[in-house]
Amino acid sequence: MASINNFEKGLDTPTNTSYMSWFSVDSNINYRYESADALLAHPEVLSIMIRHHFQNQVPRLQILDQYYKAKNTTIMKRPNRKDDERADYRIANNFGKVISQFMVGYMTGNSIQVADKDDQNIDKMIADVNDVNDADSENSDLALDLSKYGRAYELLWRDEEDQDRFALSNVFETFVIYDTTIERKPIMAVRYPRLGFATDGQETVQPIVYTADAVYTFPVTPLGSITLKAEQAVTEPHRFGGVPIVEFSNNRFRSGDYEDVIPLIDAYDAAQSDLANYMTDLNDAMLWLNGDWTKAGWTAEDLVALKKANILATTDAVGPDGSRYPTTAQYIYKQYDVTGTEAHLKRLVDDIHTMSNVPDLNDTNFSGTQSGESMKYKLLGLDQVCGVKAKMFKHGLLRRYKLIMSLRAGIKELSKVDTTGISINFSYNLPKAITSDLQAYTAAQGEISEKTLMGLFPSIIPNPDAEIKALDKAAGGKRQQGFMSDEEKARAFKQSGQQTQGEQQ
Repeated sequence: MASINNFEKGLDTPTNTSYMSWFSVDSNINYRYESADALLAHPEVLSIMIRHHFQNQVPRLQILDQYYKAKNTTIMKRPNRKDDERADYRIANNFGKVISQFMVGYMTGNSIQVADKDDQNIDKMIADVNDVNDADSENSDLALDLSKYGRAYELLWRDEEDQDRFALSNVFETFVIYDTTIERKPIMAVRYPRLGFATDGQETVQPIVYTADAVYTFPVTPLGSITLKAEQAVTEPHRFGGVPIVEFSNNRFRSGDYEDVIPLIDAYDAAQSDLANYMTDLNDAMLWLNGDWTKAGWTAEDLVALKKANILATTDAVGPDGSRYPTTAQYIYKQYDVTGTEAHLKRLVDDIHTMSNVPDLNDTNFSGTQSGESMKYKLLGLDQVCGVKAKMFKHGLLRRYKLIMSLRAGIKELSKVDTTGISINFSYNLPKAITSDLQAYTAAQGEISEKTLMGLFPSIIPNPDAEIKALDKAAGGKRQQGFMSDEEKARAFKQSGQQTQGEQQ
């Protein structure tokens, strides 16, 4: 099977040379058709979809990718300065990376918990599949693509060792086709991996089509003149009971987390670049000489030649009364409004964080002395966005496990396909105020096991089970275990307060 992550190798993709025209409607549409059978009967329509995706959707994805990698399109394609000797900095600030990394860490920094309490067989299946595929890393990769591009794709297959596998599919080479009903059910998915070489000067791809019951692999073909023919496809059936490519969406509009603030990023890039140009030009400012050069025998051509040395020479002027202005020498440069420029930059930074709902951790308001409740209010906008992202993410995860269950049921490895008992829980990755939580719990006469208490201090006790065994061994097996007494709770609370103070110091 061809590699599905070639985009990580930095292969070229088409770019939009005029970003200021913004993204067209075609850059983010969903492809739809009445049925998979009808579409397979008209492979020429499928060929048109592939070309449309490459020509209209990939440029938008590439621009978003560039803003994540600090290769911001607008500043990089800004016209050169008129004077070649002037500084021409192109400073690209990767706010996109800052925003995406925060979002991904906040949502998937802690493992997404997936379990089925109603059926132990399904619960064990989920645990085994997640372990084989390193689901935590896969979920983080999906979350990153969602944050960058507003969409992400995952391919499922069964490998040679009869292991159920899933992996990230390249967003630049993948799209899903839905039916025309109000339910928008997926009827087909397409991957066209780029093979890294050209035929007759055209990009070469390997079209692969996935339906609910088979995979159709077409011959290698030039992308620009792609013409799929049904009789040329190699067909391989599968038993997933559905299209084995899952599309995840960041929100209803499939927009990225920093897509809406790109104009603000552009404005910040321009301001930073202009400031850098000013500082450089100031160090090499033009020297202006004014005087009576005719006495020295200089001609107009001699004065023009001085321009190459960054010197502007002008002849002395004659006043209305016939007197001549004195010979002068001074540097020419723009006046720099320090206060106004810094205020402009700060306002842009504040707007970027406000519009993206990602807090600026360098803000003095995010000090370590803030209470847990006040921090929650500061993160309210972020929580609202992540609530929507989590719901959309759950839809994709449920489809992932439903496809695996359907495959196993089809080959008699599982008795049923039932996702109603599956629970998916996100635990947002934030610093926790252990002292206040423990105090509130113990004040309510809550009981806590020794193992759970040890788990609250992973920096001191990384393995609670091993610690309990060590304590039992030291006590000769006579140590009482179980729930904590009131005296033990008070002692534990006191110790937790000391630990928290130590961490703050």
